[in-house]
Amino acid sequence: MQWHWGNIGSFLAGLSTVVIAIAALKQGPAAVRAWIDRTRAQADAAREEAETLQLERRRGLSGWNIHGLETYGVTLVTEPAELSQAAAELAAGKATAYSVVRVSESDYDNTGRGYSLRQLVQREGYLSRPPSPGEVEALVTGLDALGIQHAPYNRPPVTTGTKAADAPEPGS
Repeated sequence: MQWHWGNIGSFLAGLSTVVIAIAALKQGPAAVRAWIDRTRAQADAAREEAETLQLERRRGLSGWNIHGLETYGVTLVTEPAELSQAAAELAAGKATAYSVVRVSESDYDNTGRGYSLRQLVQREGYLSRPPSPGEVEALVTGLDALGIQHAPYNRPPVTTGTKAADAPEPGS
């Protein structure tokens, strides 16, 4: 058998095709798997973002029951002119956008709770009614089912890394 340059070229082309095919077979499943995993991760991230957006939108629209949770968008009134306007409108006894509230949880000093309420309004911009006993039970049952530790009823959740000395003083 005689070897010609054409035969050697054909042999090298065939050999390179076989080498490329073997490499593709070895790396192909991994590349496809990586692409599928990347696509799934992107879909999961998009789904989670959509759920977060939906929950954020529902925050002010509905809540615990089918009729919705009474939620009010509110702002603090601190300017003297606006305070005078609110007092005048409330004294007139007609419909007004203003509502003056006083924390009255205790017969003693409610200064700290009043400060907390002002901070809540300033931070969140919403006030809502408290959940009913059945709604609290459903929430606690759901948290327990998910394995999430919940704060004891009527007590704020414990946060780590915060010292009492770091907390702002009421009225400051």
